Amino acid sequence: MGKKGGGKGGRRPENGLPQRTDMHVARKVAHCAMATSLAVGLGFLTEGNSIRLVITGAVVMCSVLEAVRQHVPLVNGILQVVLGPLMRSHEVKKTAGTFYYAVGCWLAVVLFPKPVAVHALLCLGWVDPVASVGGILFRSVAPVGNGKSWCGFALGGLVIGIVGFAYLHYAFPSETTDELAYVAAVVALFAAFVEAIIPSPPAGPFPFNTDDNFVIPVACALFINIIYGSSGLLGAANSLHLSA
Repeated sequence: MGKKGGGKGGRRPENGLPQRTDMHVARKVAHCAMATSLAVGLGFLTEGNSIRLVITGAVVMCSVLEAVRQHVPLVNGILQVVLGPLMRSHEVKKTAGTFYYAVGCWLAVVLFPKPVAVHALLCLGWVDPVASVGGILFRSVAPVGNGKSWCGFALGGLVIGIVGFAYLHYAFPSETTDELAYVAAVVALFAAFVEAIIPSPPAGPFPFNTDDNFVIPVACALFINIIYGSSGLLGAANSLHLSA
């Protein structure tokens, strides 16, 4: 369920940065591009350890920057200028979504087999921004009380279903189309559901009070690992040397 758009004529924050309910195209494009690039690099272009090192470095860098900027106004101001096109207004004084994004990607990549992590990264990269677009464009249709919408849920699930099937078809060419379509559809429904149940803004007990950038890749990796195992795709990945 994508984030619902705000009402017309709403007050802009003093810092002038976009809010959660804004379209914020640059952020959505960057969100999708980064996760997709990591997925492609991990799955097809490099050794798994290379991407793991890159993501580990990103987590360390994000952690240090978050710790410093929350206590040093000068650093916070510089980052607002440099990262302004990608930041949201609430992130000026709170932990940025980039930190949760990096940690979520890192956990998916270091804890799970490569093909599972690739699929989970694709879920992160496509479900959240696409669902958000759907929720904003159709804000008055089927709204949900937690800041999301059914239209976003449907659109996000549809798109990641297509992207997931394309990945599975390429990674597992010897598997039947019906089997791959089933796995892609089940994973897509789960990913869209996970995106839907994290309130916007986050609220409630853990993990609902963190960020969907953290929850989506980790939850999806756990679920995908189970689905791949039960469908035999993990065994196929080993035989194709995709799990390193």
